[in-house]
This record gives sequence, structure tokens and C-alpha cells, in this order.
Amino acid sequence: MLDRLKTYLGVEGVRLEVKLADPVRRSDGIVSGVVTLSTLRSQCVDSLSLRLTERYARGRGDHKRIDEYLLGESEVDCSIPVAPGEFVDVPFSLSFAERRTPLERQVDRLGPLASPVARLARLSYAATSTYELTAAASISGVALQPVCSVALKLE
Repeated sequence: MLDRLKTYLGVEGVRLEVKLADPVRRSDGIVSGVVTLSTLRSQCVDSLSLRLTERYARGRGDHKRIDEYLLGESEVDCSIPVAPGEFVDVPFSLSFAERRTPLERQVDRLGPLASPVARLARLSYAATSTYELTAAASISGVALQPVCSVALKLE
């Protein structure tokens, strides 16, 4: 009874770990790396999904606004058996579309003055972008699916 409950909740089930291969450059438009699967109980991963999101925050105090944008998404449909004590590496390559923030678009119109004005505008608007790569596995018979998120720095 307890074992069935553990399996249903995903306790001692599949764990994910995301390892990135190289530093990610905006201009390349590709994030590549490896998702490592491990488990304490024998299970089978039905599919693996990857999402790259940007969280764009600007403003201060009560006027702070946060938007989230999906830059790229990929789904790998395959049956991957994972045995206890075994590490299974699944390589991935996720392409994404570069998205310019409204502030960056305004600064681009300035031409040669863009660099100093961009720094000053980011400071005055308190504009920041954070990027996150999320990997999620789909396992049949498990209610709480395993998820792993990694913060990225785009150069």
C-alpha cells in the first residue's frame, strides 16, 4: 500500500538534472546540453519537454511589472527505461527566437548613441531579464511529474 502511494506521488521516482554544454549566446539561437535521468525505482519516461522562458521585469515598488515570454519549446516523445542506480543521459538542442524588449527597440533607433543610453535607460526603468530553462518528464502512473529548472545567462 505504501509503495503504491510512493509510486503515485513520485517519491523515489525519476529525478532530472540539466547540464548545459556551452555558454549560450543570443545570436546563436540554440541551447544545447544533456538531461540526466536517475531513479531509485525502476520506471519508464514517456516523454521529455523543454521550455526556455524570459522573465522581463521593470519598474519599482507599486509600479513594478513583470512579463513572461516563451522563447523556445521542444518535446521529445520516446520511451526511456530508467533502472535503479543507473544514469541515463538524453542530449538536447533547443532552438529559440531572440526577442527584443520594448526598451531595447527604442534604444536601437538611436544609432551610435545606443550603448550609453541603453545603460542609463535600464537603470532608470530598473529593467532586468532573467532566463530559465525548464525540463519536465512525463511518466505514466505518476501524479507529480519530475521537473528541473536552470537559470541561464544569455551573452
